[in-house]
Amino acid sequence: MDINFELYKVFYYIAKEGSITAAAEKLFISQPAVTQSLKKLEEELGGPLFIRKKSGVMLTSEGEKLYEYIENSIHVLNNASNLFSQYLNSDIGRVRVNVAGSWGMILLPEIINRFRIKYPNVEVSITVEKTSDAIKKITNSDIDIGIFEGNIGAYKDVVEIMNLATIPYSFFTTKEYLDKVGPVDVNHLEKYDFYLPKADSNRMAMLNASLEKAGLKINSTKHVAGTEMTKKIIEKGLGIGFFNEIIVKDSPEFVKVDLGIGSIEGVLTFAVKNKKLLSNACLNFLQLMEEVVKEVIINERMIQ
Repeated sequence: MDINFELYKVFYYIAKEGSITAAAEKLFISQPAVTQSLKKLEEELGGPLFIRKKSGVMLTSEGEKLYEYIENSIHVLNNASNLFSQYLNSDIGRVRVNVAGSWGMILLPEIINRFRIKYPNVEVSITVEKTSDAIKKITNSDIDIGIFEGNIGAYKDVVEIMNLATIPYSFFTTKEYLDKVGPVDVNHLEKYDFYLPKADSNRMAMLNASLEKAGLKINSTKHVAGTEMTKKIIEKGLGIGFFNEIIVKDSPEFVKVDLGIGSIEGVLTFAVKNKKLLSNACLNFLQLMEEVVKEVIINERMIQ
């Protein structure tokens, strides 16, 4: 037998209010519609559920038994409906974000701060995985959103990718290091201490492509995972590092090293498994992320 839950909902409110008129008001439907629904339910069940009185209605013994079964179910359905509305409105939920690259670190505090103010009951968890591991977790639905510094086009067949902004990268050192080694000679790059991104990183792939195009090659055994760590090493006057220009914008101790190739243009991207399947909480997080990127990078003209 097909169950019409609306009929049971009408029955519940008639029993709860003790009146067909009051039930109609609670349900925002007409009194004849309530009466018709009750009649239909009694016909389906094969017996009367209420005794009509001048002051309203009272449950029959069979009706009382049915009400005992129905009451808890109605509460569960109402709670489920309220819970679903909260998810739709991003009042509750969860957003799992992976950050790879210095730009995620730069932007994330502001994104999280705004998101927390607007959606205080949504759980936000942050992980830091290398690109290949993060992409795998996105495809396995263990991560909702990945923020990446560099071109991740190689993964376009398994995740949805959106480029948020272009970012300039260059080589940097300190005056202390230049005083020690003199002006950098592009014909003898082997003389210098280069601290490069990890060999399997997006930044290293981007750098290699630009060096190859310019006919340059840097042989270095020094590879560092993470821009912040590289920055700290270079800050100590230990060599030359490669990272985005924004991260040292307000650090006068860093000096740009010109290898004749200018700034190398990279990208800030995010990736999701399927944007159409994201929860409202995740979609709202993405929207805030795009707003912050626009404000920090475009409006403030940090990238020329």
